[in-house]
Amino acid sequence: MLENDGSEKSISFIDSVGIPTWEENIRILEKLDEIKGLYKPLKEQDQVLKNYCNLRIESYKLIRRALEENTNAYDQQIENINKKIDLEVSKLK
Repeated sequence: MLENDGSEKSISFIDSVGIPTWEENIRILEKLDEIKGLYKPLKEQDQVLKNYCNLRIESYKLIRRALEENTNAYDQQIENINKKIDLEVSKLK
């Protein structure tokens, strides 16, 4: 079990707030997809935002795993995901 109370709180936040919030954002974006007559640039932006949300979920899961295992073994993977996140954000500018 985790020895660090801060890690336990972080994991709890990821499980109860972080990931569920990103999943809810995806559901909202999927509802936007159903709007008829939505302009192509808005549909494209919607897809970028969904990609962004999915990458955030992937990142949160790895961070959670790293905290749970008390390891830095996932740092490179997390960094790679963060680079992908930055790329998605740059598409919104």
